Order: sequence, then C-alpha cells, then structure tokens
Amino acid sequence: MPAVRNYSAPLAAAALAVLASALPAQEGVPLGPDSRVVTRTIEEADSARGWSVGVRIPTIEGPAAEDPGWAAFEARLDAIVAGEIADFHAALEEWGEPRDPQWNSSFEADGSVVWVDPPLLSVVLDVSIYYAGAAHPGHYAITLVWDAERGRELTLEELFRPGAPWLEALARIAIPALEDELGEMADPGWIVEGAGPDPANYSRWALVEEGLLVLFDPYQVAPYAAGPQAVTIPRAALADVARPSGPLVAR
Repeated sequence: MPAVRNYSAPLAAAALAVLASALPAQEGVPLGPDSRVVTRTIEEADSARGWSVGVRIPTIEGPAAEDPGWAAFEARLDAIVAGEIADFHAALEEWGEPRDPQWNSSFEADGSVVWVDPPLLSVVLDVSIYYAGAAHPGHYAITLVWDAERGRELTLEELFRPGAPWLEALARIAIPALEDELGEMADPGWIVEGAGPDPANYSRWALVEEGLLVLFDPYQVAPYAAGPQAVTIPRAALADVARPSGPLVAR
C-alpha cells in the first residue's frame, strides 16, 4: 500500500516537506549552475478595513531566471496567486464588515518546492483563508508541475499512456489507502465520491521523489475535522499505465 499521511489543517511548509519528501532546504534549492529556487514574500494589509494578505512563493534566482521557460513559470505562478487574492477581495466585499472590530480577515499562502529534476519542478501552495467572524478558516491546496523545456505546466493526463485507464488505477490505490488512514472517521461513500475515477478528484497533484502525490482538500473525502488528506503513490504501482520515458517511470 502506498504511503499515506494525514495532516491537520493548515498544511504548513514544514509539514509539506515531510508529506511529500520535499527537498531539505526551501531556501536555495539547486536549479542549475549558479541558479536556485528561493522564497519571495508578498504582504498587503488594510488595518482600517480589517484584512491582511501574506504570500510566500518560490522564485528563481540566478542565470536561470533569464531562461524563457523559467520566466514563464514565475509568470504563471504570479498569475495564480494574483487570481486567488482577487477572489479573496471579491468574497470579502460580499462578506461585509466584521461584527467585532477585533477580528481580521486574512489570506495566507505558503508555497513549497516538493520536487525538482530540471526541467521539471513541482510546487504546492497551501492556502488558508479566514473571513472575520467565520467559524473556522478555509483551507485548500494549489499545485503546479512545470516543464521549463516546454515553457508550460504539465497536465496529469500527460503522465500516462494514451488510452490507459489511469484514473481507475489512481482510484484503486487511493480509496483503500484513505479508508485505512482515516480509520474510524472513514465514510466509504464519502471517500468513493471524493476519490473515485473522476478527473476533478485528482486535480491537485504533484511529482515527488517517490512518485505521484495526490492531495485531497478538507470536505473532499472526509469532514473538516479530519484535515486535508494526502496519498503518495509509488512509481512502481503505476507501471502499467505510466507513459514510457515519462516522469512516472520507475527510476
């Protein structure tokens, strides 16, 4: 059975490092000669209106930053973050003023490099949003697997042989792994609905050293109290459906 780990929300950068065998040092992840991945911080706040934004995302430092493929990665990641922040502000307008001026709304996003093998780079963003007065924060993950050689992100389907039943293969591994990890909190019907062979269920994924990491947000396969769930599927378990010479081929 693949390695499965259960995390209480939110997924901090340190927890993600354990979760997905992230590279040991987030600062200075090697990317090539004299180039590395470091962390860039974005901070905004309006104390009068009671909100704050804090974002920490990977960015390229060194000669690789001038490479079109890596420059496109940074532009794509910036666009993702900008869109999420815009959605936060739009929802904040609908939410209205907090009943208690001591409460503040917040948007937090922590990005982790969970695997790099140039030209491929896997990033996971752990997002936590709180609207002042709500019962609890909302948490979700955003993943980006980038191919700098092609100058674009990879799709999950591209990792598998054309026509292969890869969704069924993922579900066949993930469902029993989640049931085992959740234990008494496991609801088989809920898990099947959230981890069944539907592309929407596997939209948050990343390449990691062990193989394929699949993330399930709170409420997708279990109640909020169970936190986010993660399943790491070894490359060997996907040998029958992986695309030959692709990144999921056993090393």
